Amino acid sequence: MRVVADEVHGVAVGRTLPGRGAWLCADDPGCVDRAARKDSLGRALRHPLRPEAYARLRTLAERWADFRPDMRE
Repeated sequence: MRVVADEVHGVAVGRTLPGRGAWLCADDPGCVDRAARKDSLGRALRHPLRPEAYARLRTLAERWADFRPDMRE
């Protein structure tokens, strides 16, 4: 999933959103946890992210993983 910094929610997800974006794996909520631990997503976006933004991304990743069970191993 492509993530961009957003002033309202902290982050927004979408392939065609304007602004500096970073790609994050969509089918693995653990990927969001690793990005939060290292703050690698905040560095990639050149925008500090609040913990709530990472929580929102984790929720989106969990929903995607539930929606696409064939993607999980």
